[in-house]
Amino acid sequence: QNHHCAVRFSDRQLLARCRERRRNQLFEGMRGFAISASKALHASPTPRQDVGVLQCPSVGDQEAFAAQQRASIGWAERSKAAAEKYAQRASGARGLRGQGCEEAAGEWRFDVRAHRKCVLVVVMERLHLVPGAAVLDWGAGCGHMLTWAAQLYDVSGLGLDIVADSISWARENSIGKYCQLDGRYLDWIPDSFFDAVLSYGALLHLHPEDQCKVVTTLVGKVRVGGRLWFGFNTPVIEPFEELIKRPEHDRVKFWNEC
Repeated sequence: QNHHCAVRFSDRQLLARCRERRRNQLFEGMRGFAISASKALHASPTPRQDVGVLQCPSVGDQEAFAAQQRASIGWAERSKAAAEKYAQRASGARGLRGQGCEEAAGEWRFDVRAHRKCVLVVVMERLHLVPGAAVLDWGAGCGHMLTWAAQLYDVSGLGLDIVADSISWARENSIGKYCQLDGRYLDWIPDSFFDAVLSYGALLHLHPEDQCKVVTTLVGKVRVGGRLWFGFNTPVIEPFEELIKRPEHDRVKFWNEC
């Protein structure tokens, strides 16, 4: 099947440009800038953080956070459906732990690897991050997209996901640091730490109230001038009649009132 991508560059071309960007950071006059595929110069502050200094929260820390949310009716149940769905997909067709991460369809029902990689490259081209930038992948799954980002753009990535088997596989096979937890627990991340936040096909699984809180919290985890990107938020994966009932379907109203 042929795929058309808005960024028509090979991996080799992207790697060559990444190496050029890395070399440019050695020159004082080029620090704080990134060159896009169109050869345009964009301001991009030099990375200040290394995700390696972050420690994944302990089980006790996560349980304490969950206990604080009990006043919110149904809080614990709101994440169960997505956790169970993707835990099953992480086991793959043969029902083996983490095997789904190695299958073509991965965490999806179809083979969308080319599409997902295209999405990642298009987004990264617009973020204009310099090599070494600290990037958070919220809902990282098996770590495929964060690995492409590290390979082609030399970012330092942290991936968060609720599925234990996916994170276990990512720690062994993907590039970056990975933590298994409920993505609504973000208090442990220092403010203004990341240069960018990425999230694809994950936010929609949250209750609208949780979506609002997670996004506004993540805004505080990105430095001034950083960027956040959330994709695949209201896809037609359910009947249209049900989709339009969701508050976030009217995105302008929903996010303006968030």
